Amino acid sequence: MEAQPTKQPRKSLTKKQLQTDIGIELLSLCQAITADGRLDEAEVDRLRDWLSKNGAAPIPAILYLTTVVTRVIEDRRITQDEFREIQLAVESILPPEIRQSARVQRRNAELAEYEVARADRAAERERNRPIEYADFMVAGVRYEDRASTISRFVREGDAVALV
Repeated sequence: MEAQPTKQPRKSLTKKQLQTDIGIELLSLCQAITADGRLDEAEVDRLRDWLSKNGAAPIPAILYLTTVVTRVIEDRRITQDEFREIQLAVESILPPEIRQSARVQRRNAELAEYEVARADRAAERERNRPIEYADFMVAGVRYEDRASTISRFVREGDAVALV
């Protein structure tokens, strides 16, 4: 006889769970966390505190979030990828109709961050762009043995900036 794959417990909050005080509280917390599409340390701390106080509740979403958050904060340093992992975990427990708007908010926030980073990179390239190129001799190089000092740092053909 072939072994049946074990069915994963449902992570998202059910209608029945949403009729309990703890289910309503968890939903409210998750909606507040996902409202702006970004997740920060204060929100992770709020979620962690809530989960530690309510971890015994018989709701699979709480166990799932506790597992994810505990693993991520284990080293006491949260990377951008780990923030995203927690955010996706929070989204996954939301009921489908609410989950979609949370995803849209997250994607909009990610797009805005990408555009800001892109503009910053373009501005940095522009700041580092040479204003002009010139090829000329510098007077006084041979005076007081300056040529030996210059030759230690610069070779013919090197680009230099005169400030």
